[in-house]
Amino acid sequence: MEYEELKELGLDENEIKVYLGCLREGGTNVKEISAKSGLIRTTVYGVLQALMKKGLVSEVNKEGIKFYRAASPDELLSILDQKREKISSIVPELEKIRSAVPKMYDIEFFEGKNGVKVITNDILSTKNSIVKVMGAGKKWFAFSESFAIIYYRKKKEANVRTKTILSDIPEEKEFLKNRDVKNSEFRFVKGIDVSKTAIFIYQDKVAFASYEENPRGFIIKDKEFNEIQNIFFDNLWKLAKP
Repeated sequence: MEYEELKELGLDENEIKVYLGCLREGGTNVKEISAKSGLIRTTVYGVLQALMKKGLVSEVNKEGIKFYRAASPDELLSILDQKREKISSIVPELEKIRSAVPKMYDIEFFEGKNGVKVITNDILSTKNSIVKVMGAGKKWFAFSESFAIIYYRKKKEANVRTKTILSDIPEEKEFLKNRDVKNSEFRFVKGIDVSKTAIFIYQDKVAFASYEENPRGFIIKDKEFNEIQNIFFDNLWKLAKP
């Protein structure tokens, strides 16, 4: 279909054919339009009436014969402006409908070292709280040891306590022996590898962070999801050993 873009203005295929026919001829009658467009005359009459209502075609009577002339293509922009005005007039009402719907959850994504640190800083903003963690052991320190030291210091200052579940492997236990991990309680679980990704459960949020070659993570703010993760953590905590 030629000039398919005209459909975006609300013109159908027949209207586009007739409008273009009038535009090319400068002034033409129904018989000529019918012959060149392939539309029967009764259809052409109906289409011309529709185009005249839209201001895209005008009618001229010459010696008893009706001729039709296409309006300037600038009128197409006028149609677009009219549509925009109509839509703009209902946008406030649509926004009211949207705002009335409860927001189910928010998700924020982060990439790179600084992005993952945003997650940690968000956790530190929950003063006088308990944060439940799975992972964030040896790899957490290896990710940025200087930042990890600052994190544990700030955690103590904010009175944020953590309960952390780590994989029950010698490397994790040995690593923690010489670390000053303030306000922290650790338990270990066998058969589950929680060393690659850290999960933080706090407030009404759950955060996931990966400390591999391409650090990345995200925070989900959703009360129901948070409650499910809390139940899972609490059951695993009971099975884990100090």
